[in-house]
Amino acid sequence: MKKLYMFLMIMMFLLSSRLYAQDTDIFSEADKWGPAGLTNVIDDNVKCIVVKGTYIVLKETISVDSGKRYILSGEFKSIGTPGALCYFGINCLDEAKKPIQARYINICTGTDTELIEPCNYSDKVLKVKNAENWVIGNNCCVAFNTDTEAKDLPNRDISRGWGISKIEQKGSYWEVTLKDSCGKELPTGFAGSDPISNHFY
Repeated sequence: MKKLYMFLMIMMFLLSSRLYAQDTDIFSEADKWGPAGLTNVIDDNVKCIVVKGTYIVLKETISVDSGKRYILSGEFKSIGTPGALCYFGINCLDEAKKPIQARYINICTGTDTELIEPCNYSDKVLKVKNAENWVIGNNCCVAFNTDTEAKDLPNRDISRGWGISKIEQKGSYWEVTLKDSCGKELPTGFAGSDPISNHFY
């Protein structure tokens, strides 16, 4: 079984805040989080971390068992601008501790097809055998060397940039137009359309 890891990431906009953590000591120590310069304070008899930047990330990874269920929770207190936003979540890592981004795993089913012509790094138009089930959108990309049973996931062999702007049938083949250059030098072979999610950065 492949090992999975995660690290906590908190992004805060337009505010200073205090992060509370009681259940696990590692979460309450400022030096366990980045970037550097975070400090601990005691507020309402609870050790917390003062955050004055836009984000903090736990420096250590946490090993997880894919057969178990986990609950992610946190306590936050704004000490800055009212009405500010706070995003609290995790980034998943593979067994090599490389990030698993949404675009590496969020597949659009039924889109495995073949390049009928080689593509070059600067190409924005790909010619494929069938793109009937492909998805147009700013958060879509192309994944190469895919597997119909999704055994390739996470697949990091994806097109450069973001967005598929047009999909057209041209008789016996389809044209997929990207918003950015493909970023690949590839012969004929498999390709797939992967809808991906927005990122905070």
